[in-house]
Amino acid sequence: YLHLDQNQLTFLPEIFGNLVQLQYLHLTQNKLTFLPESFVNLAKLEYLHLDLNQLTSLPESFGNLAQLQYLDLGQNQLTSVPESIGNLSQLEYLDLDQNQLTFLPTSVGNLLQLQVLKLSQNKLTSLPAIFENLTRLQELNLAQNKLTSLSERFGNLVQLKELKLSQNQLTSVP
Repeated sequence: YLHLDQNQLTFLPEIFGNLVQLQYLHLTQNKLTFLPESFVNLAKLEYLHLDLNQLTSLPESFGNLAQLQYLDLGQNQLTSVPESIGNLSQLEYLDLDQNQLTFLPTSVGNLLQLQVLKLSQNKLTSLPAIFENLTRLQELNLAQNKLTSLSERFGNLVQLKELKLSQNQLTSVP
């Protein structure tokens, strides 16, 4: 466990990637704008809290963190997430609320274990067609985006218990 919440960190040194046994990492509420490439060496990470930072991007090889089950990237400045995010096959919880996302990579449809997906307060105009593969989703927050329509196959998300779509630009629902 490593807790570095609520500090003034603006960067992490490359040597940070040497903490290869780390499973829980809390970096909430710092001033990080990027992650070092060596970050993806933390292959045993299961829980990662990077919310309330100033991240604008993630390393392309972020998907190498294959043991991640919980990932909080809410309240950053992300404009995109790498295609490799689809490699996080153990991921059950993904928070991308309050970023600057305009689209999601199609690889998000590979996150078959995902139960909670938070995407509110972004700039999403549509969802990838493969999105309906996320059949284990129980909670989906898409509020305060720019969505104009939803796929007919949205009904495949049969485990949904909570769906938030308020403050979009929807003219109909499937």
